[in-house]
This record gives sequence, structure tokens and C-alpha cells, in this order.
Amino acid sequence: MTAPAFLTSSFYYYIDYGVSSMETVLNDIVAALALNSPGWTVTDNRPGTDSVTCVSPVDSSVTPHRFFTCVFSNVSGHSNLWLQCVTTDQNGVTLGTFVIEGTASNTWIMRYFTGQFHIIVDIEKDSAASEALVAGILDLSPEAQSAHSHYCYCHGSRNSSGALANNNLWFASMVDNVTVTDSNRVVSYNNSYSYGNPQATLRSPAGSFIFKPVIHVATNTLNTVSQAGRRYQQLLGSSNLTTEGGTLVVPTDIGSTGTFMMVGGLVSTGGATLFARVA
Repeated sequence: MTAPAFLTSSFYYYIDYGVSSMETVLNDIVAALALNSPGWTVTDNRPGTDSVTCVSPVDSSVTPHRFFTCVFSNVSGHSNLWLQCVTTDQNGVTLGTFVIEGTASNTWIMRYFTGQFHIIVDIEKDSAASEALVAGILDLSPEAQSAHSHYCYCHGSRNSSGALANNNLWFASMVDNVTVTDSNRVVSYNNSYSYGNPQATLRSPAGSFIFKPVIHVATNTLNTVSQAGRRYQQLLGSSNLTTEGGTLVVPTDIGSTGTFMMVGGLVSTGGATLFARVA
């Protein structure tokens, strides 16, 4: 048996403490992505524009090649407290513009979960709820990675106006058929034992907690809803297992394990939460 493809991609975890400015966050993103292998293409647009352009490693194993682009910006007029991310897919289609907001009253812990097919920027704030930005490419296996072109996604805690909108683990922005929509598309799970519950459970019949892949659905070119793929190096697990920033060792294959950390930025219902790989 081999580990599933979505657990075999590269990953790199970076953390920074005592952060109080999104300018520092831009510096962190540049530093974190520079340590990825395979490497990202990062263009620091400062000082002309207070932003960095980050292009994921090109997956040339399939045609057309797979990649996505994130432009992170320190939004002017918000006292270095707003970070915006604009994500485009391999065709240059804008998938979404999302924002996270810092607080002026205290410093933040910034966590960066990165890899060749994903990036998560997570901000933990003492005086307010955590927030996050996510973007990436989906694993299409067991089909070929070229089976369809609806594999790029993004989401964030706030919309482009800075309002908390769809600040939910289950939402993601993708191309549906030919139209970009930010919708409830992550297959949901919870801790419920109840009969007739339409959601699969995060417990085994014996009551043990288990982990699930983060599966997206999208409307395909036939205008029918289908499974689009699974996020790389991310899992859904019970929020009862640990707290934000806590880690758990999870089996990834026979005789192999990975360490996954709870991401605090996107809320959920039913007791499920997002975990991203750190080791």
C-alpha cells in the first residue's frame, strides 16, 4: 500500500511570534516560500506596490501544467492591519479576493502552512477570533491529475470589503462550469452518532476519533455537481482533539505517520476543524 497522492506532496511550516504589522507578514511569506522545495516563484513588488506575487511550483508532469498564483497585499488605509490575497488559477482567472485583519491592541502569532500545492496563512489574536487565508490545488486521484481543470481553490475569513462573510471551513471559491463561485463545497463531517444524520461522522463505531480528507465538490462542464478533488496535506478532524496550534500524529500509510496542526482561522459547525501538515 502507498500513501494517497494528497499526502505525498511537499510541505513546509513557518511560525512567527509577536507580529503587529502586515508588513511583517509579507516578509514572513517571502521567507517561508523561499524555503520550499520545489520552490515558489516570488516577486517582491515593494516599495512600488506594497505586495508580493507568489506563483506555486509548476506541475509539469501533466498537460496543461498546473499552478496557481496568490498576490498578497498590505492594504493601504488600514494601519498595517489588513492583509489581502487575490488568487488566480492556471488560466489567469481570478478565483477570489479575501482578507484577514489583525488587531492593534495586541500582537499576533502567525502560522504559515505551505507546500507545492497549498498555502495557508493563519493569524491567532489574543483579543479576537483567529482568521485565515487558504489557497491551493486539488489532488484528482485516482483519476489522472489532468482529468479536469477545476482544481484551483481559495477562501478567507473576510471578503474584499473586510466583512466577515462565509467565514466557514466548508466554503471555498472555485470555477463552477465556467463561473467562479464562493460556495459551500467542502464535504462536511461531524461528531454526531445520531441515525439519519446526513453527515459522515468523525468517530469510528468504537468511538475513536478519525480523520478525513478535505474533499471539494464543483459543478463540472456538464453542469452537474461532482467531486473535484482533495486538498493536499490537509485533513478534517474533531475539534475536541486539541486546541489551535496543537499537533497530532496521524497514520498516512502502513508504518508511516505525519504530524498535523490544528488551524484556528476558519470556523466550522458539528465539531470538525482543519488540520494542516507540519512534519
